[in-house]
Amino acid sequence: MKKEKKYLIVLAIILILIIIVVVILGFVFKNKNNLIKQNDSTQEGWSQLEKQKTEEKIIRNGKMFLQTDLEKIKVNETFKVQILMNTQDSNIVVGSAYLVYNAENLELSMAVIKNNNPGELEIIRGEPGDTDFNDFDDGFNGENGILAVLEFKILKQKNIEIKFNQEKSNMILDNGKATEMNLEFGDLEIK
Repeated sequence: MKKEKKYLIVLAIILILIIIVVVILGFVFKNKNNLIKQNDSTQEGWSQLEKQKTEEKIIRNGKMFLQTDLEKIKVNETFKVQILMNTQDSNIVVGSAYLVYNAENLELSMAVIKNNNPGELEIIRGEPGDTDFNDFDDGFNGENGILAVLEFKILKQKNIEIKFNQEKSNMILDNGKATEMNLEFGDLEIK
């Protein structure tokens, strides 16, 4: 009987050791799986971060320029100025032109929102988009898009200059992040 008790005790100890080893291995594998999951989520986090950095680096160029039908300057005559946009194959949702001109030489001959600063004018135009600046199905994408047509009256026989305030004028990409395009401007000067 003593021998059987010894075997039972040894068997119990072996069984307890096996259970302890299984529990320890269970914790190890569980922690390893958690580490793998954390690593996967960390990788996803890094992927998202890289995607954001790439999206933040979106740089698109465009042009905003002025064009007129005026050939000769005559006092008291009116002429039209078109504000044109070239998005260079990028879709935009907003175009905003802030113009500056000499109010002593020119008079804006159309109704606009009253501005307390004579000789300054802001035109903003927008259209909803779908956050894809590479498509053509919404917003605006083109070479000679008309933002506005303005009519001026010539008050004095002087050089005519209508210029963009480049810090305030912009075109906004259809990317859902209000990214401003790098713009080249074409002012209007008639001597």
